Amino acid sequence: MADNYCSNCGENLNNAKFCPNCGTPVVQKGTQTEEQYFRTQSNAFNGTPPKQVKNKNLGCLVIALIIPIVLFVVLAYAGQSSFKDTASNHATTSQSSKVASVSPTGNSNDIVGAAIGITPENLLTVKDILNQCGVVPIKIKHDTLLDGYGNVGIKGYRIETNSVKNVCLYITPEETVSELRYSNDNMYENGKVVKTLDQIINQPDLELVGETKGVNNGYSLNIEGTIKNNTIMKYSYVQVTFGIYDNAGNKIGTAIDNINHLDKKEVWKFHAIGIVSGTGLKYKLDEISGF
Repeated sequence: MADNYCSNCGENLNNAKFCPNCGTPVVQKGTQTEEQYFRTQSNAFNGTPPKQVKNKNLGCLVIALIIPIVLFVVLAYAGQSSFKDTASNHATTSQSSKVASVSPTGNSNDIVGAAIGITPENLLTVKDILNQCGVVPIKIKHDTLLDGYGNVGIKGYRIETNSVKNVCLYITPEETVSELRYSNDNMYENGKVVKTLDQIINQPDLELVGETKGVNNGYSLNIEGTIKNNTIMKYSYVQVTFGIYDNAGNKIGTAIDNINHLDKKEVWKFHAIGIVSGTGLKYKLDEISGF
């Protein structure tokens, strides 16, 4: 029996009902018109299959499948390049921000010079001031928001230590320390160390500063001194109380003074009075309270 070929793509059908190549339904002999049957059998008799026609539908399907693949490859490559550029820009930005840091157990001397960028001689002075104030940096960053504090040309730096953040260091154009501050307290000002970082951290909100003086008038004991509000909070009321003791150490009375409205960082000169009599009297601070 002569071979039968697909009228659409020219594939040898081998009596199949559908073309195995393009899926075109096969017209059976009994359903063909005489012209169709004659043409098919004539071609088969001559031993030459009908001219194969390119499957346009199949070509479109292949193109439709290839285009998304190509687009995916292109976009993936572009995304990878963009990621590399972003990472590179991020690295450049991080370097330009000039943040110097070390591990908590590392050497802080190097990061001070790396962040501030002053001469070695002046750098030694800055390090000495930091050491005297008990500030051991693990990270230093220049902060433009602090620049110009107190004078034109001053540069401000934020320092992080193992215990606190935001220690503020101010460097003058002459590469000297203008101020070193934590919270609202100065550690270094006017060319001298006034407090250490530990003292600021551990200081009470209401602090008895300096020495006190007691005067015995025979019928009362008057105690004078200074109390400072170390916070940035305004107190509506503050009271100080001292215990008064005789020669034997027995408590025989109290001396009290109070004030309304003690503003933030304000100093109060108190004058506590205890109504007692006797000689050789002593006194001791009992309490400083406020709200």
